[in-house]
Amino acid sequence: MDELNGMLRGGDDYITKPFNPPILLARIAAVLKRTRKNKENEAALLKYKGAELDLAKAIVSFRGKTAELSKNEMKMLHLLIRRQGEIVPRADMIEYLWDNQVFIDDNSLSVNMTRLRNKLNDIGACGFIETKRGMGYRI
Repeated sequence: MDELNGMLRGGDDYITKPFNPPILLARIAAVLKRTRKNKENEAALLKYKGAELDLAKAIVSFRGKTAELSKNEMKMLHLLIRRQGEIVPRADMIEYLWDNQVFIDDNSLSVNMTRLRNKLNDIGACGFIETKRGMGYRI
């Protein structure tokens, strides 16, 4: 339960004791590799339909209002903006968020999406993310 709770709150991985040092170092290297790749390939500020996603500060802005995002919320919005106009299947989003092959309940995505939508609604970006039932999400 602690592992699931940590992942739902934005954790990237979970390591139990006793741990194997080579595996720990490999997991750290994998996280560093992902973060370096993202920093090299992406602009720091993404814009779509009046909303601005600042990847460096993990905030979203809309008409002068801002909201801080968790790591998962930022990644979800980032993926949707990168694939704007496309329907992003739930399975693709789960893989993008939790690519470390730990079993994640489908409900985890729903919880994170609800939190992201609430933050967008709070800053006036109501209806920014569209659900395509049985298919995925689109902006």
